[in-house]
Amino acid sequence: RGRRAASDEAAAETSDEAASWRERADLVAAAEMPTWAEAFLILLARSAIELMRYRTVLMYEVLLQLFTGAVVGSLYSNFLFHDLVQMTFMEFLGLGFTIALSSMRVLGPGMMVFWREAAPGVGMGLPKTAFFAAKCVADVPRLALLSAALLATFYPLAAPRCPFGTYCLVTCSAAWAVSGWAYALSAAQDPKTAQLSAVVVVVVFAMFCGVGPRLSQLKNMGPFPVFLSWLSFGRWFIECLYVEETVRMSEAWRMPPPFYESPAKESALAGLIAEGYVEGSTRLNVLILVLMGFASRGVALACLFFCNRDRMGLPSFYSISFAPCLRRCGLGGFSGGCGIGGSGGVGGGGNPRERSRLLRPPARRADQEKDGLYPDSSLYGAVPRGEGEGDDLSGLGGGGATPAIETPHHLWAVIDAESRERAISGALLSALGMGGSDTEAEASEAEDSPPRAEARAEAEGRASDWSDV
Repeated sequence: RGRRAASDEAAAETSDEAASWRERADLVAAAEMPTWAEAFLILLARSAIELMRYRTVLMYEVLLQLFTGAVVGSLYSNFLFHDLVQMTFMEFLGLGFTIALSSMRVLGPGMMVFWREAAPGVGMGLPKTAFFAAKCVADVPRLALLSAALLATFYPLAAPRCPFGTYCLVTCSAAWAVSGWAYALSAAQDPKTAQLSAVVVVVVFAMFCGVGPRLSQLKNMGPFPVFLSWLSFGRWFIECLYVEETVRMSEAWRMPPPFYESPAKESALAGLIAEGYVEGSTRLNVLILVLMGFASRGVALACLFFCNRDRMGLPSFYSISFAPCLRRCGLGGFSGGCGIGGSGGVGGGGNPRERSRLLRPPARRADQEKDGLYPDSSLYGAVPRGEGEGDDLSGLGGGGATPAIETPHHLWAVIDAESRERAISGALLSALGMGGSDTEAEASEAEDSPPRAEARAEAEGRASDWSDV
């Protein structure tokens, strides 16, 4: 009776909080959500304001691009023909690292806001595509500015034959392509891990861009290196700059290779054959870079939909894809439980967030489940009933005696206090080996034995204390 009185007092204390959650849910249900176009315009304006608010960071990125272009341009000032490949490769590295790392902050710092606004229930439920499209459109001027800043110091020092407009178009296309991969990594990983992954991605692109080993050598390595070379934006970026340089050379550079004493250093035709490049392919290469940017942004959008779903109060991609298959194969204990099930009694592994849900006071949970909402401190709103992750509670009664419960949000709502205490008592007794009699006679005989009765009373007291906690 004392424990029940304490539970009633806890329920009375939390009634105001439950009413607050219900009021928020009613407001969200009654609110008229904006259309996709309206949400896009609102988020675009906010993204532009966010970009201008961090003017110091933008200025630092511009200075970094100016410094990078000056270093590469000074290394290849008035370069010779045999230095053309190395010069374009160094420009590719400078552009790839600076654009990739600076583009990590487009989505990274705003992911917490995105999870709150995209969450269902008390969250705003704004369209994810509008958020991502607004971020991409707002970032286009920044990419153009950083590309122009890199060429502002590189182009006068290196003095290439290619016009500045063509050079700028190719550079902006390459920046558009590599920034999409940065978006995908920042959407799927935490900031520090995403930065490391971005560096690794650029290094892999550099290894298979066709400079060393060359494209002809990559073809002899198999289909996978060829696929990576096609995936690398550096392969198309370097070819664009190379052929735009050779096509503007005089006829003295374009004679057959046997006319020269050192064809590798003096013959543009020998260079094109050795590198595997084709003159007149600039338009196609620029188109490939632009399409690569759209494809990488498609990957980033998929990461927004399928990664970090638990932050938005939705079942994780693992729980809706692989966990059901594991359960059908009889491997439910490996699918991640709520912390009570699993492969061995109370306290098994699983999601810590689900364990915290089940360990909350039942009185508060019952009040909040009346309206189908369950507030969670790890989220920015409430979780609607029936949208939780599937959990395997087959180990609750020991040896799989208790059937699995797919939606833990219904656990305390459908079981009253007395039934809950009896279920927990039976689970603990089964785990201790004091339950599961085959017949009623054996059960009554076990009840009459004094040691078993004392142990049962002690176990019931522990179960009641655990349920109060």
